[in-house]
Amino acid sequence: MNYHTAQICLNGHAIDCYSANEEKFCSKCGAETIQKCPNCNEIIRGKVRDAGFVDCTKYITPDYCYNCGKPYPWTQSKLEAMKELIEFDEELSSEEKSYMSENIQNLTIDTPKTKVVATKFGMFLRKAGSFTGNAIRDILVDIASEAAKKIIFPQ
Repeated sequence: MNYHTAQICLNGHAIDCYSANEEKFCSKCGAETIQKCPNCNEIIRGKVRDAGFVDCTKYITPDYCYNCGKPYPWTQSKLEAMKELIEFDEELSSEEKSYMSENIQNLTIDTPKTKVVATKFGMFLRKAGSFTGNAIRDILVDIASEAAKKIIFPQ
């Protein structure tokens, strides 16, 4: 498949997914924009380029580079913010904090370990202080895989 190049700011706001507009800085937050992975220099995939076909689906900003597998800057920032919030919480033991920090990335992708990590995360979040727990939940809603969300936030 052939893709347009997407332009996304370092905070994860999609500027363009058709390669038509170029903005040096995001009009929502002022952050610098990029069109290539900072790790491998491959383009960030936008919408599918197909003659005679108009893709009207909502563009979903990717979390990881399809070429090198590394998290994009906006994903890395969210993971780091969650680690900082976990360390800040006074209700969690050092072992719980360590487990959560080391396994956050397993919540963003679906692997065999995702269910185990999501189950433990849900238990830890119920134990965490309300201030940090709520902040972590807000970030998880953005980056957790659908499978992890179903386990952590059962409805």
